[in-house]
Amino acid sequence: MQWKQCVSRILRCHFFKLLEFWEHYHQLLPENHHRDLKELNKKIRKKGIENFRNKVSGHILDKGSEKPLAPSEIMILLEELIGEHADIFLNWIKIPLIILTKYCSKYSRNNS
Repeated sequence: MQWKQCVSRILRCHFFKLLEFWEHYHQLLPENHHRDLKELNKKIRKKGIENFRNKVSGHILDKGSEKPLAPSEIMILLEELIGEHADIFLNWIKIPLIILTKYCSKYSRNNS
């Protein structure tokens, strides 16, 4: 169960926050970063991370049923997100994290 909590935290803390940040503050970012970050956000949405966050890791109750999801329902959503092979998903996670790390370190150096 620990690896599931780990995946949930990564998705919630990094990827969903990036979606929220982009939605509310993209106009503050330099124009030359918009294309890359927009593309990354598309990939995050396509993976279903927003749905997973909204149904599993971001709220105690499912908004539709107003009840907690059963463990079997959570597993179904997790399997939909990760797919058949966790290693492929974990490799996919690595790429956006590298992009974000490079962007954040470059942006912080330029604004120091």
